[in-house]
Amino acid sequence: SAILRAFQMPRSLALLVIPLSVTTWVISPQYAERCFERQENKAISTEKPMAEVYQATVFDCFNYCVYSAWKLGNKCGSIVYHKKEATCQAYAVVRNRRDYYKEETVVKADDHDFYHRTSFDGHCSAPQDRPPARARAANTYTWANDKETAPIPLNNDKLKGLEEKEASFVEAIFRSDKGEDGEYEYDDEKKQDDKATSAEKLDKQGEAAASAISLSDLDEIYSKRFQNAFREGVLFPNPTDGSQCTNDARPSFFVLFGYTLLSPAAPRSILKSVDQNTCFRECSHPKADQEPCVSANYDLSNGECSLFGQSAKVEQKQAVIMENDSMMFADKFCLESQRKCSPFIVYPFKQIHKKIFDWQGQVYSPVECLARCIDTPKCKATTYKSGLCIMHSESPIGDPSILIEGSTETLVIENGCSPLPDASLLVTQSDATGEQEQDQPGEWEEWSGCVFGGSKYAPSGKGGRVRVRHRECPDGIPCEDLEVQNC
Repeated sequence: SAILRAFQMPRSLALLVIPLSVTTWVISPQYAERCFERQENKAISTEKPMAEVYQATVFDCFNYCVYSAWKLGNKCGSIVYHKKEATCQAYAVVRNRRDYYKEETVVKADDHDFYHRTSFDGHCSAPQDRPPARARAANTYTWANDKETAPIPLNNDKLKGLEEKEASFVEAIFRSDKGEDGEYEYDDEKKQDDKATSAEKLDKQGEAAASAISLSDLDEIYSKRFQNAFREGVLFPNPTDGSQCTNDARPSFFVLFGYTLLSPAAPRSILKSVDQNTCFRECSHPKADQEPCVSANYDLSNGECSLFGQSAKVEQKQAVIMENDSMMFADKFCLESQRKCSPFIVYPFKQIHKKIFDWQGQVYSPVECLARCIDTPKCKATTYKSGLCIMHSESPIGDPSILIEGSTETLVIENGCSPLPDASLLVTQSDATGEQEQDQPGEWEEWSGCVFGGSKYAPSGKGGRVRVRHRECPDGIPCEDLEVQNC
């Protein structure tokens, strides 16, 4: 893993060597270009670094500068990256000046690149500078203290008429079965009789209210909501490109309890009152007339499943997700394995420090890390960091106590695959005579502990806790292989 050497300054020079948790592409390459300005073959000559990072990519260094340095109480203003040695030095903001380094400070140096931090806002800011992530009411558009992006007003000329359409759409599609008054917040005050009239129309029209809205209108609605809430979300890295799996790969899903997808485009399809397995199956095998599905939001409270196409992803094919205790987010990826696998439960911002039996470097995606775990019989869970895959012989479902708080830089993935391959190595008498017995679903495993407490998944968390269990489902047999219950 990457190693950090930190220097306490300014007086005594104390040397501390500790592991550095590097991020899972919290700053993508595209964002890195916005946060840092590169000067090739340059380095800093006269300033002392506040930290050195070893065995790291340049993006590890970017993420250290923006996030990890802040945790140590420092404000990082630039880095120098040594390309041959894969190391970098992080430098504090010089004399509290963010705009430049003096010319005599930056000198020519072969095999080094100097990166000057050009932005301290938005995705280039430390976590404490951002509004806390939270679940929004479906029709609320507010954005406070954002100097870069102001809220998009509902009366914008380009969005004229969408407010009324959106209210109908939200109430008809996203409201709960109870439809309680005051469930949604509105920026513009409405008279009580207007609300009553709207409610009467909905009683008569029901979901037909949404059918009058075109898909382009819905995309515009979602785009507006996405722009206002984007900075509250976090990026979930899944490099799977496209919705169809090729060769021997099968579609599978990363599952994140307590999170929902923030999409700039409307869902391609919405299913009502279905179980999780049906939601996954519909995303894996969409109808011919529908855009292929890559992600799904599942409402644990009412069984509503929203299927999204590739347009729901942002740059680098990443999903923008946001905390919401009543939701479950599923992100499809392609898995090459001969084993029977359930969806793979992901614990964002968590890590495991126990039961480590192996680790591998130069692993650059959660999918690659998970594939290595599946190919290792002893592996039951992985802790993934950018470029680092740590394997564990125990999983949070088996022992909830091993799951501990991490940071924006870590995530844990359960190995949802059974230890046995699909094809049995044994030939039964009925197989030899050509008589095929109908395969039956396997027995349910024991319930796990209530380990997914709240939006942080801490075993001792409050509210929103669920327990899960699995069973094997034969190919071609309709079967629910993952069951979830509220605790």
